[in-house]
Amino acid sequence: MIKTIQKTDHLTKKDYLKAFESVLKHDFLPVFYKLKNGELDEYRRNEYIKNDELMEFIYSDRSIVFHAIDNIHHSSISQPSLIAVMLELADVQKGDHVLEIGTGSGYNAALLSKIVGANGAVYSAEIDEDIFKISEENLKSNQFKNVYSECKDGGLGFPEQAPFDEIIVTCATADITKYWIKQLKVGGKLICPLITRGLEVIAELTKVSEYYMEGKLHHYVHFYRMGGQFSILTHYTYTKKELKTLNKIIHNYANIDEDFSETLSVMTKKELNDFYFYLSLHNPSSICFYDAEVEEMKRGYGLFMKSTGESGIAIIFNKKLHVWGSSNAHNILLEEFDAFRKAGSPGVHAYKLRVYANENDMEKKLHDRVIVRKNSITVFELL
Repeated sequence: MIKTIQKTDHLTKKDYLKAFESVLKHDFLPVFYKLKNGELDEYRRNEYIKNDELMEFIYSDRSIVFHAIDNIHHSSISQPSLIAVMLELADVQKGDHVLEIGTGSGYNAALLSKIVGANGAVYSAEIDEDIFKISEENLKSNQFKNVYSECKDGGLGFPEQAPFDEIIVTCATADITKYWIKQLKVGGKLICPLITRGLEVIAELTKVSEYYMEGKLHHYVHFYRMGGQFSILTHYTYTKKELKTLNKIIHNYANIDEDFSETLSVMTKKELNDFYFYLSLHNPSSICFYDAEVEEMKRGYGLFMKSTGESGIAIIFNKKLHVWGSSNAHNILLEEFDAFRKAGSPGVHAYKLRVYANENDMEKKLHDRVIVRKNSITVFELL
């Protein structure tokens, strides 16, 4: 697993490498689940630890589901290379005090514990009671004494332990809460999977002043949603369960724009994601639609335009443009694609992200894309 991560030019720092070497992943998996014939098979540690094939699966560079109910997975240990990326972006050092949002299995907190060392501390929040019990037992049995976890809404942070050197959010968040901004030291870093209308990217933010942060964007990702009072449902994805009607339309009634689908057929996954991200910033009718939420997820992205008259959809799914209803959505999506190409097909690295806790402090430039959230205003500046 470590060798695989190192091939991507990560884990070059000695402290980080030692953490990954010393924290055993299976110590945080009393149970794990693997998809087989459409069902999640359960494997317990006393069974899988004797099975070389299952141990290789656990130590591969993939996310591992550790909590599921009624064949629906609820939490996983993230892909190890992505964990390494987020830790390195945060630039965690020995002696640091770190706030983690989303304890999960406790694996990430354990890695942080090793990196910050005896003089540092990790404060971790987990909102789900069942998942919290799993992490509490994992951390306790492996004796990580500098990790302090609570079952609480992580959006509120740990005000009594602030300020923090770094904040790492391990669940998809649709907001940068004012509590995180306040509790982070000036010069400190916040790393999170930030959602904008269903599209998630890793944001690397540095606190510049009391109410202002700025930073960069990295990698398209898909994390479990953050719950609690700071969740913004309009920024999350639409699943088959939530939008059965949309699923039915896409698969049974929508027409295919063959000409545009031919253009899509030669685009790479990254190029498609870059367009989806551009669309997420430029059009409030953008939606992210998942046909399945287990393992090989099929994602569609496009426009769902509702009106008092006729609604319309234009969703790219399996590199085909599915259109139905009012032609407005179809025409606008094609216009947005032309504008994306004219802008040079920008990817996430082409944007600077600015975050303001107060709207009155916001500085707006001509071509900025402003997204107003519950607790913050995010401004995406195309460089």
